[in-house]
Amino acid sequence: FISHDIEEAIFLANKICLLGNRPSQIKKVYENPMPYPRMLKDKEQGIFAELKNSLLRDFSKEVSLE
Repeated sequence: FISHDIEEAIFLANKICLLGNRPSQIKKVYENPMPYPRMLKDKEQGIFAELKNSLLRDFSKEVSLE
């Protein structure tokens, strides 16, 4: 499953792969520790925010947003 939405990826996936810039390659694989199945209220958990922040930090480095 491919998504460009970080929250959607965290909500649906057990593993998330961050792809690098061209040529596209896997830069990092994140294990999602949140129990499955997930509920909408799980988006309010601290672990959700931590994983999202980690993904955004690494993504911004990859696309030179910092």
